[in-house]
Amino acid sequence: MIEGKLIVTPALLKPEPQIKERQEVDSILPQPGRYEISGTRLFVPYAHVANWFIFPYESGGRKTFFLVETRSEGVSCSLLKTIALDGQCQVSLEKVQVPQGNRLGEEGKGEVISTPLGEWGALAHSAFILGLLERVLAFTVEHAKQREQFGRPIGSFQAIQHQCADMVTEIDKIKFLAYRAAWKLSRKMPATKEISMAKARASDASRKVCLLGIKIHGGVGISEEHDLQLYFRKAKATEIAFGDGPFHREIVAREMGL
Repeated sequence: MIEGKLIVTPALLKPEPQIKERQEVDSILPQPGRYEISGTRLFVPYAHVANWFIFPYESGGRKTFFLVETRSEGVSCSLLKTIALDGQCQVSLEKVQVPQGNRLGEEGKGEVISTPLGEWGALAHSAFILGLLERVLAFTVEHAKQREQFGRPIGSFQAIQHQCADMVTEIDKIKFLAYRAAWKLSRKMPATKEISMAKARASDASRKVCLLGIKIHGGVGISEEHDLQLYFRKAKATEIAFGDGPFHREIVAREMGL
């Protein structure tokens, strides 16, 4: 039974030098039976309620992953103000003592962890976008049926009908690609290309479908009193999570041998 009592979150993104408030530098000091780790990561999802971080340390282009308990001495966490108003955090480690047994895999061979983590993350966010856009479509179509202009529902006008048709077409593209990628993963088949195809399509469609929904709703679509603006915020944030459209198209091209 899955009870959700343990929350593990990836802490992957290092700050860029130009946006650092101070010049944090990653450091790791191997000691008998443990490691002493320092470093900062941004946009760590739900770190403020998590039990563990998956924390990578990189040296010479090679990564080593660690499980770090959030309650460890030297760990600090602060919520960030984001467009999606979600639980993204900044996590800082200051000489945190991590048992040697909390190292994930072999030292310097983190690609064994980072590759599947990135692929599963991209696929999960594709599925999240899919569900989000299906909801956007549902209340956009309902609005088009109820909202009247010139004595008739706006959904009876061809322009609105075609925009709704475009929305459902984009959504079904994501559904097909995401389901195919998930099917291959569930059977332990290589699915790198299929996952990136799904995430590229989902990232691009998230913006297009939400903007069409806002256009059909009119001014109410961007008001804080309506849920659509929140869906748009979340779609925009999820669009870039685990790679945006251009990032994943590069992977697809690479998988094609280009």
